[in-house]
Amino acid sequence: MKKIYLTLVLFWGVFACCNSQSISSSVVGSTGAYLEETGFGSLHFTVGEVAVARFDGQLELGEGFHRAETELIVFTEEVFTFRQDFQVYPNPTRDYLVVEAARAGRYEVTIIGASGQEVLPAQTGDARTRIEVQALSSGMFWLRIRDEHGETSVFPVIKVDR
Repeated sequence: MKKIYLTLVLFWGVFACCNSQSISSSVVGSTGAYLEETGFGSLHFTVGEVAVARFDGQLELGEGFHRAETELIVFTEEVFTFRQDFQVYPNPTRDYLVVEAARAGRYEVTIIGASGQEVLPAQTGDARTRIEVQALSSGMFWLRIRDEHGETSVFPVIKVDR
């Protein structure tokens, strides 16, 4: 009888001390897809992934190692084009920019920062306009030119300090 109790205690001790098996979050292959509108919802899968299911009560939430996914969609109200009838110089610049138009007319010139906000207010100019930019910090900007008809052109501009 003592042998049975000793054997049970020994087995219980061994199983109590041991941890269960675990699978690390790794993928053998990097191919997969994300499908929507499949008739029942969305389907995420990765080829070569170890199959692991997640449950919440009676509901199966997913299978495999899922990573959160976000999409960034940016809409603008106007379409920007790169037109050849303008010259913008010097670029890169320290102190000023000169905008020359191939056609005579009035133009609205605005400098836009990387976040999309106007950093230098709109200035109206003729076929040749000089814009002072020494107050801007160094970095990448966009020069937006809008003509009398509302057509818009955008040019990349680099501002340097030295």
